[in-house]
Amino acid sequence: MRTKVALMIVMVVVLVALVGSGTALAQMIGGVIQCQTKPCVATGDHQVLFERVGDGVPDRMIAQAGHDHLNARTYTDDRDVAKGGGGHDFLMVKDGDTMDGAIGGLGNDTCVVDATIEAADTCETVIVK
Repeated sequence: MRTKVALMIVMVVVLVALVGSGTALAQMIGGVIQCQTKPCVATGDHQVLFERVGDGVPDRMIAQAGHDHLNARTYTDDRDVAKGGGGHDFLMVKDGDTMDGAIGGLGNDTCVVDATIEAADTCETVIVK
């Protein structure tokens, strides 16, 4: 009887661990991360981060080391911030409004914006579309 109870406890612990990691697995597939939290932070590899789903949902996306691509161009009417890290990052906040911010990091960063006011002076290349 004790063996069955002990086995049941072990199975519950393993199940809780698997369910708890399910969010992280659903959020990251390969080098692509669909942001679900604010802030949304890259892990340090070359990654692509996509903003959270929904118009009016503000995001704060942060690159780490590596050449990351932060993509906050899908949803509008929000205040998104994309911040570069140590690599050569691509920060896209061109989403149809001019309320966002692109902040370059230590690498050579490219910032794609709706208006120049959205790009910090830490962006080495600014593209206004």
